[in-house]
Amino acid sequence: MIRTGLFWSFIIIMCMGAGSVYGGWQLPPGESIAVQWSVDGTSNRFVDRNTGLFLLPTSAFLVSLLFAIAPAIDPRRENLLKSEGLYLTAWIGGIGLVALSHAAIVASAVSGNTPAPIIILLGVSGFIVLVGTLMAKSKSNFFVGIRNPWTLSSDHAWSVGNRTAGWGFVLSGLIAIGCIVAGQLEPALFALLIGVGASVVIATIASYIAWRQHRAIPE
Repeated sequence: MIRTGLFWSFIIIMCMGAGSVYGGWQLPPGESIAVQWSVDGTSNRFVDRNTGLFLLPTSAFLVSLLFAIAPAIDPRRENLLKSEGLYLTAWIGGIGLVALSHAAIVASAVSGNTPAPIIILLGVSGFIVLVGTLMAKSKSNFFVGIRNPWTLSSDHAWSVGNRTAGWGFVLSGLIAIGCIVAGQLEPALFALLIGVGASVVIATIASYIAWRQHRAIPE
């Protein structure tokens, strides 16, 4: 699992580095580039060239390092290894989203015109759907999934909470993708923010109820 994550992280980060070098070659020193956009495509945050080109690759490297170390320090390492699908999806998918954002930044800086909000929203929506499909199969651990006092103290509560959140994530992501295809970016963003947030809240409540019910069953 760790080797797989490191391999793909290395490939992705190298591609990001190549994009940064290309952007640095194309853009003059002192150039300010856009790193954030509103849903209508308007740039609303600018940074200097070097920060814009190299901050995300550096962040991706640090995040990848954290994911590589996490299994060694998780008290429930065996469960984390059993959650390989979700863990690698969170790891590689998360790095991939950072790379997608980086590509949008470089493309926008070099060409001056790129549908960055659409690209990023579509990537995030797909990532949320993929994570949601894998959450129900995960095992109790301290790094991925719905983690609260009840899911971490009861395998039954973990299963209920993560299955509930998984369905919510999938539904939210699919609704967002539908909105994006229809050209409605604001509803897509709303579906992601509200849908994922509501899914976590509902999953937390469901895990508490499952914990209470399971605790009430005589051994």
